[in-house]
Order: sequence, then C-alpha cells, then structure tokens
Amino acid sequence: MTAEAMVIDFRKSAVPLHAVGGRQPFPETRLPRSGHDPRRGLHFPLPPGDAVVFQSRGKLSDESGAISVTFSFDREDKGGELVETWTRYFHLTVRRAEHEVVLTAYGHDLILGWRFSDGVEYTLEASWDCRVGLALRLNEAGHLVRQVACNLSWQPYRSRWMPIAIGGQLASTEPGKRDWHNTFHGWVTRFTCYTIARWAPGLPRISVSAGETGKHGSAVIPPASGITVLEVHNPPIQDSPIRFDLIPDRLGNFRRCRRMHPELEELYFGAPTAFAGLVNVTRYVAGLWAHCDYWPWPREIFTGRGDTLLTHIKRGETAGMCGGYAHTMEEILWALGVPARRTQVYGHSSFEAYDHTHDKWVCLEADPAGQPGYWESLEGVPLSIGEMVAINEEDLREPGTLQRRVRHVLLGVQLPGGAARRMNPEYMFRHCYTHIGFYKGDYLPERQRHSFWYIPAGRRLSHAEPWSPLRMQHLLDDWRPLYWSCDRVRVAAAWQRRGEILALRFSPFQAQFLAGYAVRVDDGPERHVGARFDWHLHPGVNRISVATRNRLGATGHPWRAVVHRGE
Repeated sequence: MTAEAMVIDFRKSAVPLHAVGGRQPFPETRLPRSGHDPRRGLHFPLPPGDAVVFQSRGKLSDESGAISVTFSFDREDKGGELVETWTRYFHLTVRRAEHEVVLTAYGHDLILGWRFSDGVEYTLEASWDCRVGLALRLNEAGHLVRQVACNLSWQPYRSRWMPIAIGGQLASTEPGKRDWHNTFHGWVTRFTCYTIARWAPGLPRISVSAGETGKHGSAVIPPASGITVLEVHNPPIQDSPIRFDLIPDRLGNFRRCRRMHPELEELYFGAPTAFAGLVNVTRYVAGLWAHCDYWPWPREIFTGRGDTLLTHIKRGETAGMCGGYAHTMEEILWALGVPARRTQVYGHSSFEAYDHTHDKWVCLEADPAGQPGYWESLEGVPLSIGEMVAINEEDLREPGTLQRRVRHVLLGVQLPGGAARRMNPEYMFRHCYTHIGFYKGDYLPERQRHSFWYIPAGRRLSHAEPWSPLRMQHLLDDWRPLYWSCDRVRVAAAWQRRGEILALRFSPFQAQFLAGYAVRVDDGPERHVGARFDWHLHPGVNRISVATRNRLGATGHPWRAVVHRGE
C-alpha cells in the first residue's frame, strides 16, 4: 500500500477540480475561485461563503495516518487553524503570535515552538498511530528544523467518511447549516494526506484505551445518487482467543434474583446511561456490608447464586472480603444481562464489567477495604485493570505518570471508621494493580479452569499461582488478549431500492443470551427486530442506531449512521 493517499496543489488554481487520490469536495460547498497565486497557492481568509472542505473518502483514518501542509505568511498574517478533521477531534493550529504549532487530538495537545518569518515556505507534518502516539515535524525552506512527539494511545473509530476542513471550520456538516468560519490567515500552498503514519514516536506504549483491535464487520453504506453519508459510528470489534464462549444458561436463576431484589432493575435500567447504571450497582454493593476479617466467612460468598446470596447478605448472615464483593457484583450484573468477571491482581480480588456506554471493560471497586470507586483517564474514560497495570509500569520508569494520567472517582460509601487499614485509592493502585489474572471457565470445576496471567518482566515469577497445576496456568507477554468486545453487532448494508431503501443485515459478536436487535430510527420508538431490517430513507437527514438485545433486557453498544437523502 502506498503511503501517499491524496494531494491538493493550490498553486494550479484556487481549488483544483481533481486531485491525486480522488478527493471530493464536500457536497453543496462553494469552492473559492479567486485569491490564489501560482507560486504561493491560496490566501486565507476566503471570501464570504467560500470554503475548502473535502470528504476523506477512505483516505484518512484516526487509526493511523499523516497529513502534510505547506504554507507561508505575509507580514500581517496571524495564522490560525490550518486543518480540522476526525469530526472535530483533530485540530492543527499555527499560533504565530505565540510562536508555536499546536496539534490537538482526542483531548491531547502536542506543541512545537518556532518563530515564523515573513515570506518563508514552511511544511508542517502531523503523523499518528493509535497504538503509539502523535508526532509533529516542521521544515523551513525544505530543511527539517524541529520535531516533537507524544506517546499515548486511543480507541480508533475508523470512520472513513469524515470531512477534512483546510483553513477553517464548518459549524455543522448538515445541509443548510454549513456556516463556514475562516480561522486561518496566511497562504496554503499544498495539502497532502497519507493512509499510514510516516513518522511516529517509538517509546513503549502506554494505553488508556480498550487495547488492540481485531477484524470488524463492514459498516460502509454503498454509494447512491443523492445520498450523503454524514456519520458512521462503528468502533472496531476487539477479539481474543481466550474469551469466554458461554455462560451457563441460568436464566431462571437470574430472573428470580431480580424478582426477589427489585431494586436491581431500577439501579441499572433506571440510570441515564449503561455506565451510570454500573456505578449505581457498585455503590449499592459497597454499602451492603462492612469489609470483614479474613476468617471466618461462609463459602457461599464465592459460590452462592445471586438470589439467595443477596438475601443472606441483607439479613446480616453473610459477609466477606474482596472476593465476596467481586462475586456479588458478578452475580448481580449477569442477572441484569451485563458481562462481568472477577479479576485477580496482587493480593486482591478485583472486578471488571463490560461498559456498553464506552464499549470496553472497566474496573469497578466495591470493596470498602480501600475506597469504593473507579479510575478514569483525564478525558473521563473509565479504565480496565490491564490499563491500570500498564500505567503502574510506566510510573515506575517515569515517576509522576500516575498523577498526570489518571484520577480516582469516589462513590461516597465508606466504613464508619474510615477505610480498613487506611488503604487509600492510590495505595491500592500502586500496591495491587501490578499484574492481572483471569480464569477462563470461572463457572467450571477448579480442575477444568485455565488461568491466564500478565505479569511484567520485572515482577515475573516461575509461575503465577501456587494453588493450581502449572499446565493450567498460562503466562502472557501482553495484557491486551485478556480483553475483548461484548454484545456488539456487525452490520452489512446493501441497497434494496437504490437511494430509498437500505437493507441492513445484523450478526452478533460475543452476545450472551441474544434475543434480537434494538433498532431506533430518527427520534422514533425502539423496535425489536431479527437479523434483518429495511431502512426507508426520507428526504433530509436520516438517523439510525442498532444494538444487540438480550433476554434479560440489556442492550449493547450501538452501531449508528446518519445519512442525508436529497429531494
């Protein structure tokens, strides 16, 4: 695959009608026809009503890629925002008065300092890879003068129909609402985008996302006359060779648990989002009993089913430590139709649930031995245990990383005398989240359960645990295979009547107790359908969302599309 995907040379005309790579102007956008120079290109700001906005048409993705912009300034030019894409997640700005270039992507800023001179040609290249990070480099008069990089990672959406705006911004991508804001003052000579990263930082990866991604279903809507695809939300589906394939069919027990403890439905389904529901359930379990001493406790705290377990806990007959809180969470959430699992860390049984709001596994601490709550990135995305372990590793190499990268969110449930053993959240993070272990077949007899562990090289032992045979233990070199997508839908689209009826076909991925699919068209009511749905498009903007729906009422992370049909 060639790296060069699209080239626009503004020296040939104000906006060339054709460009290398097949770029296409955004529909109904009036292109400038004046203000260009055969040597320096196109001068911004543009005349009122004119805009330079293109569809990426598969040439640019937030997974990996690069853009290059050549520009220059007259004495009175102040610079401004050069490029905006990824549906406002990506901004490349030259602040001439501050002598700096700022690349903003997914809430992260990368700053390159330089004093710009009048009439000198500059080429600025931004490069990215979702697994590694962001990079900037600046050429002055053809010579490299400065480069900077930032090591981070993110969950790419891989939407390939996003607008690319050069020299300005659109207030909206919807037809009739395209109010163009001129944000750049200066000359733009040439713009190039690349399908792969040309240069990226090589530091060890630190992840605050859901990890590596595997193959995912097609969500590309076939082209048709009069049809403009405004948005397709289809995050990649992450696979794993060690995911659980089946939870025992305990639907009768799960439903009985909800009948006996009706507060559970309100806690989860009454919340505004799936993640808010998870937080409600965690807070509820954290307040059920005070963390007790190691001995004694009833064995049911590890093996009891949710209906009787909760009954005995409410009576004060059953209590326990971390494993009890984790198992209670596990039972409650499976009864609500939400994937959940106990997860082992150093000296502690922690817990993870699949959050359909953020489409990822997240760690939720209900055990009051520390402080009940969860950890999130500075962008507000809750973390999985694997991500916490990775950040802990980086904090050892670069002290202060933990404080700079994450924050703890308290749930407001504490023991009357304070946290047991005064194990505050940061102490728990540093002490316990140093490695991660997961049992495949957690509902099977112990002799049949295989365990999978990620232990950093500096902490690695000959085996992960002393209480099961070595042949049942598997040591991984990467924590990411311990995570996978749940309750996701793959969507295939084909025109049944071109430009009017789009036939959608659905298939599930890792969806337990599947009952069908929940479809919502525009602002209408939710419909429950099978594996096929015909989407009738009306003139104007059409919206649709599709999610798996299971027999316990929970819905997964939705596939969404926004399409405009002309009159």
